[in-house]
Amino acid sequence: MLWLTTMAQQADEVTIEGQSTTLIALSDFVGNLSTGTLLERPIEIVDSQVQPATGPGAQPGLELIQFTVRARINRPDPPAAAPGGRGAPAGRGGRP
Repeated sequence: MLWLTTMAQQADEVTIEGQSTTLIALSDFVGNLSTGTLLERPIEIVDSQVQPATGPGAQPGLELIQFTVRARINRPDPPAAAPGGRGAPAGRGGRP
């Protein structure tokens, strides 16, 4: 199980913080982020720390992994402008 606690964007960089019950869940999360086209690769795990679970209902001995992930947003180049110049208007087949 994995859940996000904060997400922030500064310019083209996004930082995601969260908690996970296993390192496999964290690895799967980062892997899933990298399959799309929104974020540039590599997606970086900046920090991960094992902490004892706290709060109401926390089971004794349960540990959570707190993590921070950082990535850059993929900003594709804008489409190239059509070449200018002389020519027939569209839809007229080149005839006056």
